Amino acid sequence: MAIDFKNTLDLAGNTMAVFNLIDHGRRVLHWSRATYNPSAEWVAQQLRNAFMDLDDLPEAIVMDRDSIFLPIVKQTLPAMGIKTIRIGYKCPWQNAVVERFHRTLSDELLRDVQPVNDRHLNRLLCLPEAKTVQKPTAWQTKTTQKVAYRIFSPAHLGN
Repeated sequence: MAIDFKNTLDLAGNTMAVFNLIDHGRRVLHWSRATYNPSAEWVAQQLRNAFMDLDDLPEAIVMDRDSIFLPIVKQTLPAMGIKTIRIGYKCPWQNAVVERFHRTLSDELLRDVQPVNDRHLNRLLCLPEAKTVQKPTAWQTKTTQKVAYRIFSPAHLGN
């Protein structure tokens, strides 16, 4: 797993920090939350919340040398039995999976939506549970394809 912060602006121009926790092996976003005032206590609580639903804790977490992570490295993660891997100073390419997600977050969400506040951004960042997503049945797939064809077919657009 890897963690990092991304800074963004709200509608009023105030800076918000977005905390992201990504599974390196599967390249899947596991946890993402925003706040105006990130602190070591807040990050520690976010890690506890993120790991609450996991069966197995990760062996290690990759993180940069941000000063906010220092108490996490010294207290929180060792208490959980998780090893920390700190990347080099000013070497974001060593944590490339998180940095790539930050670019995707900027391009796919924050380019089109200006969050009003941290609560609004947290609602945008919420991920649906994988258990609640249902695959469409064969009938639903065929119906959806027919409707899409009917709506977007060039024959229906007229001359």
